[in-house]
Amino acid sequence: MTNYLTNKWSYFLIAICAILVLALACEKDPTEPDVEGPDIPPISTFLMDFSTFPDTAATLAKPSSTLTYENWILARFTTLFWNVVILAHAAIPVAAYAESFQHTPEQQEDGSWVWSYSVDVGDSTYTAELHASTDADGINWEMYLSLVDGYTDFLWFTGQHNLLYTEGTWRLYKDPDDPVEFVDIEWHRSLANSTADIKYTNIEVGTDGYSGFIFYGITEETPYDAFYDIFNAAEDRNTDIEWNLETYAGHIRDETHYEDTLWHCWDETLNDVDCE
Repeated sequence: MTNYLTNKWSYFLIAICAILVLALACEKDPTEPDVEGPDIPPISTFLMDFSTFPDTAATLAKPSSTLTYENWILARFTTLFWNVVILAHAAIPVAAYAESFQHTPEQQEDGSWVWSYSVDVGDSTYTAELHASTDADGINWEMYLSLVDGYTDFLWFTGQHNLLYTEGTWRLYKDPDDPVEFVDIEWHRSLANSTADIKYTNIEVGTDGYSGFIFYGITEETPYDAFYDIFNAAEDRNTDIEWNLETYAGHIRDETHYEDTLWHCWDETLNDVDCE
């Protein structure tokens, strides 16, 4: 009887030890984070894609004295103006944001995450820290940039979006020498299809462009599945542009320029045509 009880307890202790060994073997390294950091929102939520608008490379017709391109040219230069303005003031934060996708974040003691890396813009090298924290409403972002022998930890932009990554905002500050609120960015995107939109609004108080905006989107409408809605605050001028992403055909409406409220069209070759 004694041997039976002894053997029984021996087997029990062996089983317990085996379970403990397995548990310790499977236990995660406490120095590793419990989860990976949050995904960074796509670059399309931060940088408006001006490349989808038909350029001269899309022109199928050869130059001819019988062809005119007034409607497409007006639309092209209107969007190009905004492209130049944004990139001229946002080249550094845009480059820093684009570089962040190449790096892995580290979790902080408070549960937030930080991406730390360097990025070259022109002849200068910047140190970037992208911070992310979560709350019940979604994920919050902050980008700090430093320049050797220059500024340190300049908060260049902030952001917030919902947990589904389907809508959010960014706020861009002008630059370290003039750290005023510069541009608000609002974005939406669908997880079910390719539809999305993004809007830049000038929020620099006291400037001629204050409250001006450019709104870009991709839709499922026909025949035009892409659009720009542009407001030039300095001129109190609205410009609406719509085009087809595949055929390049489109139209523009600009009462200030045309002195009417009609659509003015171009075809697949970017040539002016009568609107149907």
